[in-house]
Amino acid sequence: MNKRLLGLALGAMMVVALPALAQPVGTFDVAGPNYQGAVTVTQTGQTFNVLWTVGTQRFQGVGIFVNGVLSVGYSGEGNTGVAVYREVQSGVWEGPWAFVGQATASTERWTRRGGAAAPAAPGGGAPAK
Repeated sequence: MNKRLLGLALGAMMVVALPALAQPVGTFDVAGPNYQGAVTVTQTGQTFNVLWTVGTQRFQGVGIFVNGVLSVGYSGEGNTGVAVYREVQSGVWEGPWAFVGQATASTERWTRRGGAAAPAAPGGGAPAK
């Protein structure tokens, strides 16, 4: 019986000790196939405001962060698109994007300015308010 309780206690501690997923919040350098710029991500409750600046172009989007993936719908410069990002290493997010009407997707990479990771929320969801 004691071994069973010890096993349950160890199992519970392992679940509590699981690493939390980093939040995609902050300012990042952004690089794509033929462009460089900046992207700023701010949390707005359960959603994320995403603002890209690439040269003189600006794109604004809304994102939802679920299970370590940031999905973003965005528009700007007469285009509308969708993008999906995942943290590939601490402070670096990467994923495909495409404009409506495109037959192929491109990939871009975000690198957090300053290199520090944003605070994490348990389970990869939005931090409690």
